[in-house]
Amino acid sequence: MEHQGHPRLIKRLLRACGLVAVFLALVWGISFLVFAPPLEASRTYPSGIILRDRTGAVIRVGLGPGDQDCRPFYKADRRDWVVQALVAAEDKRFWSHHGIDPLSILRAIRQNLSTGRRISGASTITSQAVRLITPHPRTFFWKYAEAFQAMRMEGCLSKDEILEQYLNRAPLGSNLVGIEAGAMGWFGKPAKSLSLGEAALLIGMVQSPTRFRPDRHLNAALKRRTYVLDRMRALGLITPEQREGAESDSPVIRRAPRPFDYPFFADWAQATLTRTSGDFITTLDPTLQNATQTFIERR
Repeated sequence: MEHQGHPRLIKRLLRACGLVAVFLALVWGISFLVFAPPLEASRTYPSGIILRDRTGAVIRVGLGPGDQDCRPFYKADRRDWVVQALVAAEDKRFWSHHGIDPLSILRAIRQNLSTGRRISGASTITSQAVRLITPHPRTFFWKYAEAFQAMRMEGCLSKDEILEQYLNRAPLGSNLVGIEAGAMGWFGKPAKSLSLGEAALLIGMVQSPTRFRPDRHLNAALKRRTYVLDRMRALGLITPEQREGAESDSPVIRRAPRPFDYPFFADWAQATLTRTSGDFITTLDPTLQNATQTFIERR
């Protein structure tokens, strides 16, 4: 009798495991359908009116909701220092995963259990982009929903587009939102013109824009920059010489004013718009406008 009981027990265990597997697959499938990526919301940024002349040069940047300075026109390029620094510091397997990183999740579980407190969240760049597009509490439910939204977003957007969503929305201290506003606000230059050290410092700020704000906490910002450079070096993205040069580079904080060119024309153009945000190309010809203005001043 005892010998016959073992096969029955094994069959029951197998049946129970099968039911659990079916249940988990059902929950996974329902979750994948329910938690859609915020694609509609991704088309809207917290920016004001941005006006350009007919050549595409920016002539005015207005403030968005809450007086935020957001300039969402950075286009990601894998060769840019800001892209390489972000991937190294935040998500080293970004190019290969599909929205979630199982290895990072397992590492986070092990670290959190061994320390008895939350020290790692295993968020990917994609899941962080989801959170930036539609801010929500960092609860277990939202982390769960965020994971499925991230996986589905990976199927709808390219890796470069996901990077653009993140980099154009990341808070970078003061009222600066996005890498373009951050680069102009702290260093007075476009994001694509940042040096390695400047890019590493800005990317280091995304973890805590207030704590690593360079005009108030420069030492903390530099320490965080060192971490980002170390991650880039560990992944082979920079040479030892590049790392040493970037770490020895003393950042020059140069707050550039927001563009406010051709004020009378820009005021008129903005008054004709029915929207309070967006990126618009106007009919202004800078060569003709400058020539006319010079003629008027001479007369």
